[in-house]
Amino acid sequence: MLDGMVLDESPGLSAPELVDALADPHRCFQAYQLLLRLGPGASAACRDGLMHDDAQVREYCCRVLDQLMDAESGAALIGALDDSEERVRLAAVHALACERCKAGAWRPRASVVLPRALALLDQDESAHVRSMSIELVGLWVHSHPAARSEEHTSELQSHHD
Repeated sequence: MLDGMVLDESPGLSAPELVDALADPHRCFQAYQLLLRLGPGASAACRDGLMHDDAQVREYCCRVLDQLMDAESGAALIGALDDSEERVRLAAVHALACERCKAGAWRPRASVVLPRALALLDQDESAHVRSMSIELVGLWVHSHPAARSEEHTSELQSHHD
């Protein structure tokens, strides 16, 4: 249905159709831009896209939800921290940690996210994901003792050197 179609010349594509277009490397960026333009109307389709078979779709859905953060999207992104693909986990960590990308007021709760962030810091197979999880743990370093425990402090310092 979308084969060969230039997306920015195709007004009226639904959010689910745009999410599917994220799988095509030639249309991915255009689909991403159009999803962002849809705003909150794209959130549900992007949350569904976090379960897509294609890792590129899951990654870009994380990127869209980063900009359109709300409680439902936050919960879906927390689930994406367990994705089998490193790039999806990286995008989910960024989406949960980055303050400057957020248009809304929703922020992750420490009680839900901090244990997952600490697990990533300690156990993720990817050094890049472990490194990026420092930013997520850092959100609570001044308010939650677990974020600054001796065990994690040495991990943080080894990544910083």
